[in-house]
Amino acid sequence: LTGSEAIKLAACIHQLYVEGSVSLKSGFPWYKPYVDYCKENGIIAEDKNYPLDRPITRGDFVVIFANALPEEAYTQINDIEYGEIPDAEEGREYYEPAYKLYRAGILTGSGEAHKLFPDNPIVRAEVAAIVTRMVDESRRVKFTFEKKEDEAPKEDNAENNDAKEEEKVTEEDKTTQENVYVNVTITPDDSENIQGNMNITD
Repeated sequence: LTGSEAIKLAACIHQLYVEGSVSLKSGFPWYKPYVDYCKENGIIAEDKNYPLDRPITRGDFVVIFANALPEEAYTQINDIEYGEIPDAEEGREYYEPAYKLYRAGILTGSGEAHKLFPDNPIVRAEVAAIVTRMVDESRRVKFTFEKKEDEAPKEDNAENNDAKEEEKVTEEDKTTQENVYVNVTITPDDSENIQGNMNITD
């Protein structure tokens, strides 16, 4: 998923929530109306430049989608303390937005440790799960972080461990998709179809 595709999706979700329908159309370049809409509605900062033609990271995606709905739409259902997301670095732009989405049950992270993997590109299976939970509150997930008092120390080959964790993410995403009824397809020619609660076409 590229930055421009993520911004378009956020703009459509916001307009649907606020106005009840989507009237946004593509322009030149195709993503400009969506970028303008997101800036006008505080979804992305005026001075923020996302990589529009390159894959967007999970961290950047979280920042955008933590603002894609009004505040009242992010009701907290999980008690998650700061510092519990193991790979969320305090001071980074995604830090507060990540906790906001975790606490709302929109984001659950990857694997048993609920890692964020903020610098990894976000995949469409993950996007589908997040969009589902954003538009349908009944799909949001209640969970807690397990407290492990005698956790074994991490092995030296941390890179290999992370690779295994990412494999787990892929398998979990396949399982998640079985329960996701919001189908997201976004292509550079601006075709998009979101099924379920949303049906957006240009």
